[in-house]
Amino acid sequence: MARKIFSFKYIVTVLLTVGILVLGGLNVQQKRRYIPPDDGASWVQGPKGIEARLILADGPAVKAGILRGDVVRAINGRPIQNDRQVTQILYELGAWSKATYTLERRGPVFDVEVVVGPQPERVLRQQTYLEIIGLLYFLVGIFVLLKRSRAPHALHF
Repeated sequence: MARKIFSFKYIVTVLLTVGILVLGGLNVQQKRRYIPPDDGASWVQGPKGIEARLILADGPAVKAGILRGDVVRAINGRPIQNDRQVTQILYELGAWSKATYTLERRGPVFDVEVVVGPQPERVLRQQTYLEIIGLLYFLVGIFVLLKRSRAPHALHF
């Protein structure tokens, strides 16, 4: 009885793997083109409302005068009910746009102008690091598949 060199499962797995690799490459390419917006503050739901928990040094929030503990009430006149809305509005505005934040600081309510900037370079370096790790895992999987294609769990790996 002749042994099959390539089974149907093997061919389907290889085709799916190549397809996923192509989609991953397109995803990386799109992430390189798009500049995600960032206001330099981490907004978290607190007892008083949506408050600034972490402010990046030299970020747009610091330059606008936002302090840790400030509560955001509205951005560009749109009331903020949860922390996800801040991110949603920032993505609608995009990087390098101006936004008027209505803030509350220990009672008084006031407005500040924030120039929404791009995400810090550190975030992009972390993203590149994760992409490299993903590619290494992919290469290890290909190596296992090629060297041990007949092993019981090689196809799953």
